[in-house]
Amino acid sequence: MEEQKVDFNGDLRDNDVNIESKKIVQSSHKIEQSSYVMDILSVIGVLGITMIASSLIMGVLVNTGSASKAFALFLSYTIPFSLTIIFAIWLFLHKGYKNVLPKFSMSFINAPLVLYGCVLLILSSVVLEPVISIFPKEWMTTLNKQIGSSGWSMLTTIVMAPILEEILFRGVIQGSAMSRFGAMRAIFISSAVFGLIHIMPQQVIYAFVVGLVLGYVYWKTKSIMSVITIHAFNNSLVFIQKSIFGDDLSNVTVRELIKNDTLYWITYSIITILFITALVLLLQQSSKADKLKKESLI
Repeated sequence: MEEQKVDFNGDLRDNDVNIESKKIVQSSHKIEQSSYVMDILSVIGVLGITMIASSLIMGVLVNTGSASKAFALFLSYTIPFSLTIIFAIWLFLHKGYKNVLPKFSMSFINAPLVLYGCVLLILSSVVLEPVISIFPKEWMTTLNKQIGSSGWSMLTTIVMAPILEEILFRGVIQGSAMSRFGAMRAIFISSAVFGLIHIMPQQVIYAFVVGLVLGYVYWKTKSIMSVITIHAFNNSLVFIQKSIFGDDLSNVTVRELIKNDTLYWITYSIITILFITALVLLLQQSSKADKLKKESLI
């Protein structure tokens, strides 16, 4: 019988090639991630610059009596976000990102998921109460006074904010990130940016958690209309509370409604367990989907 010769040198060369290929892929991923971070910073920068410029111009119009404070607020919000959306879409398309344009199809509205999202947002507001209460309540009271409760304020808060913010953060940012980083990372990225642009600590924390819920719903439904609906519902609740209780909403909490400490902490614990369980399950779904996608590409 002839002895079989094993080409150890050939095996070593193949291993070297595989190692080099992995290094090249890893290096490519790092460059891709760095490039995406710079693109996101560019979008945030454009939003910041346009908002500052718009606020200054609207301030002049209000001081000269050319526009009401509420109308100026409407314009100083709508114009910067509209310009930023146009810039972001152009930038990501120019860079070759996929899924940049938001999906508007009404047929993809999933009523159970929209209801699920609305319930989660209500639960999240209760869960975050102890954390948000750490910060001075005067900050939020001042912000609520600036927003006001006029018709223009209602249009800005309940209509324009959900539409423009969901198009930018879920439609453009999450959509473009999904094509490169998968669903779970994309949801975290869009949520983090969504939180940071709210600036005020209370809003940053709450907006990040809200972003996780909205990001999941957008990923599952593939419809921007679903998340706009949930966002509008959330803002409507806040606006109604402002109209009833005034600008200081620090007293409109579960802690204030349930005076008994034992009953409050039992209620809070149950709500927290339900919310965290639901949040973990939805994030696990997106993580599993990413793993299946990677396995299908191997």
